[in-house]
Amino acid sequence: MSACRSCFAEIIWCSTWKGKLIPVDAEPTANGNLVMRQQDFGPPVVVQYHTKMGPSVRYTSHFATCPSSARWRRKRSK
Repeated sequence: MSACRSCFAEIIWCSTWKGKLIPVDAEPTANGNLVMRQQDFGPPVVVQYHTKMGPSVRYTSHFATCPSSARWRRKRSK
């Protein structure tokens, strides 16, 4: 667990299936759109939430809740 450098909220660094790190709010939320799957090693892997996955603890990307997210977001390469 670490803290956001802008708003100091607690975050968890997770990996996408493509291996990119993303910050996720540490506290689960009922309306979150991400599910974490713990791996044997490395950061947890985040998968997009789908209702077909059944009941799961859901989280929200910190980019959606941080007031300074635009400052840290990387531009997509084309």
